[in-house]
Amino acid sequence: MATDMTDSLPSDLTYVLTVGGCNIEHLLSLNTPLKIGEKNRATAQWLVGGGAINQSLRLLNQGSLISIPIIPLGKDELGMRIQRTLLDAYSQANAPQFILNYLSSDTLFTPNLPTRCSTLIIDDGERTILTESPPSDSDFFSHLCQQIETLYPHLKTQLKAISIGDILADGLG
Repeated sequence: MATDMTDSLPSDLTYVLTVGGCNIEHLLSLNTPLKIGEKNRATAQWLVGGGAINQSLRLLNQGSLISIPIIPLGKDELGMRIQRTLLDAYSQANAPQFILNYLSSDTLFTPNLPTRCSTLIIDDGERTILTESPPSDSDFFSHLCQQIETLYPHLKTQLKAISIGDILADGLG
């Protein structure tokens, strides 16, 4: 589906582009203290996270400020889970149709990039994070530039900020 950017924008909204990380987080809360080398019991949850996702959803919940995430999202099972989460949140917030079109389109996905997954272990109030290294041959930087060029002309009169967080650096691992 192509992103339809021809909708007129509501004049009472302020837009922010949020650029940065996204991932699926596998949260493991241990029931007893961690014993390395042994079987440990834990309660598991799957969450959507990452700097740009968290910031986008927080801004969206504010009300009059709508963020548009530009994220390193792979077109895979995890990426589509993140896409569904974003679509649900933005639909519930009655986001403008052009944003829903953007979030539901394939242009949200970064070519040749798998969606990252982090495992968080909670042990007696302490948090340990195991995260995948970003691929060294990512297309995210060119994707980021393309998305900003696509979105900016349609938002320029109401775009108030571009927030850049934890982005992948192509070739720097």
